[in-house]
Amino acid sequence: MVERAGQRPNLRQLRILLLLSQGHTDQQIAEQLYLGIRTVEREIGRLMEMSGTRTRFSLGAAASRLGWLHSPTGAASGRTL
Repeated sequence: MVERAGQRPNLRQLRILLLLSQGHTDQQIAEQLYLGIRTVEREIGRLMEMSGTRTRFSLGAAASRLGWLHSPTGAASGRTL
């Protein structure tokens, strides 16, 4: 599980990761971000590809380890995603 060279989540992907980390379902994420369910599913797939993971659980662990949710654009910085 290694971040692919130079790939970092975009703002929409960070929002999805944050909601996933809070336990929201794909449907809840889609509704909250005004996206289609397939868009959310595709973005989660892209995030798993970027992080080199195969499951949602391992995506969460990798996102934490890679600092994706604690980056300058992430929630831990105090900025709203």
